[in-house]
Amino acid sequence: MDPIRAVDEGRDEDMLIITAWVKKELFNQVKFLYQPEDDLAVGGYIYRKFLLDCKDRLVGLKIREREPSESRRRYCESLWNHATRKKANLVTKGINARRSSIYSATLNRFNGKSTTLVVAQQSCDANFVSSLFTDLCDQCSEENLIFPSLEAFECGIACPVVHVMFYDWFLKSSVGDSAWKQAIYNPKDPLEPMAPIQGEAFAMILLKNNYFAWLSEAKLRLNDQLVTEYDTKKEKQGKVEDAGLYFLRQCHLNLDVDLENFSGSTPAIPEIDKIVVKPNGRYPDIYKEVSLDHSLQMKRIAGLVLKNTKYKEMKKGLQEMTNIKKRQHVEAEQDSSDDEEEEPQGEGASPQRRTRRKLLKSFREYTTSNDKEGRFKGWSVRAGKDMAEYIEKWTAPEWMAYRES
Repeated sequence: MDPIRAVDEGRDEDMLIITAWVKKELFNQVKFLYQPEDDLAVGGYIYRKFLLDCKDRLVGLKIREREPSESRRRYCESLWNHATRKKANLVTKGINARRSSIYSATLNRFNGKSTTLVVAQQSCDANFVSSLFTDLCDQCSEENLIFPSLEAFECGIACPVVHVMFYDWFLKSSVGDSAWKQAIYNPKDPLEPMAPIQGEAFAMILLKNNYFAWLSEAKLRLNDQLVTEYDTKKEKQGKVEDAGLYFLRQCHLNLDVDLENFSGSTPAIPEIDKIVVKPNGRYPDIYKEVSLDHSLQMKRIAGLVLKNTKYKEMKKGLQEMTNIKKRQHVEAEQDSSDDEEEEPQGEGASPQRRTRRKLLKSFREYTTSNDKEGRFKGWSVRAGKDMAEYIEKWTAPEWMAYRES
């Protein structure tokens, strides 16, 4: 057999295996690579994980199953070096692609567009038309709710009713539909967390990075209809203050429950009425206690909201964007009143677009152009450090007890 062909035999198939492995498995643990040359070196952590996960799948190893171990080792190293070469690095490309897809999905859940649902009514000939809001901003605007602050989302499981919103609107986008449906409809263990802790922490980092940039666009679109926890008391008048409780129909989540054991080591799931505590349910004392804890937590969050300066900066930038929009509207009306033929608008909106992009970038936490830290595809090193802090915080014993509940 041609020796060159022997070296490459099975490589094309194995490159496809690596591509799928990066997106479906590696990304669950690795979101950023700030030093790709060191992180992806042969013998490093990611390379060892690749061998552990993929050694039984690689076509090239199956072809060489009767060859000496040294030959198989050389093939794996050659394959890895080819997959991580600078101009076509499958690992960095795959991680970036997964992150981008999650960004788009999360953006749509934060500030997307409503869709119209037409339902035929049997009682009459007319159709009933209603809007289904797939994003949180439109939902809060339509239902007259105050949009939760970033600080409320950052509390995590310590504020369960807001954390349910985080799970439903943002974590679902981070873990993907298939994994989400598996966790809900066919879990291996009903007490197992719905997503890996890395996925939960990354969803929080993504939300933190884009919260004020996305919120500014929603404010520009919805104007005064969208009110947040950062707004003044006057602006909040007539609004439902606790969006989390609204979505849970005033039910509270009591996660301070004991797991009773059956015979053996299999834990029993506690009575659901003790976990989802209803306002007029069977356990009024538990409801009162959990409600008090929630009120104290919301007061603590309100104190943190008052210290946040980024929202004020966002409102100043929002006013600038609004003024530009008004000037362009006036200029467009003046142009339309002239008898002369309208000139092409090739680059007419480019200054506004440039201003808008610059402002939106300044609202971001980790991908702002003002940040001079080391980067991976635009993300500062702080993103990885803060994500590690979230993971450490959320894996503390008291938090893990909540998550298992």
